[in-house]
Amino acid sequence: MAKRVQVKMNPAGARALLNSPEVQAHILDYALDVQARTGAPGLYPADVQAGKTRAHALVKTSDLESMRHNARTNALLRGIGGAAGLVEYTSKAGRTSWITQKQADNYSRRRKS
Repeated sequence: MAKRVQVKMNPAGARALLNSPEVQAHILDYALDVQARTGAPGLYPADVQAGKTRAHALVKTSDLESMRHNARTNALLRGIGGAAGLVEYTSKAGRTSWITQKQADNYSRRRKS
């Protein structure tokens, strides 16, 4: 019988990998996708920065106009939901929530019955 394989993580190497330029570029792509889904990408700057243990991406409100726009439309929340594959669903009772597309298909299939 084969011996079990043991994996020992190198914390310094993991931190270096999670802060690497390649990972930062991938995270920035995700942030730009969120920014594009807001409906007003010019209002919300996207940025990426290295952290203590991993890189972080931000899509934020930069001025009073973008804060007001986000307060009225929840654009950043909708942008994150769309980038994560979530859709807005309204129930029979009129309540709205964010769910996956598969859940929405199941709910609408039940409604037709």
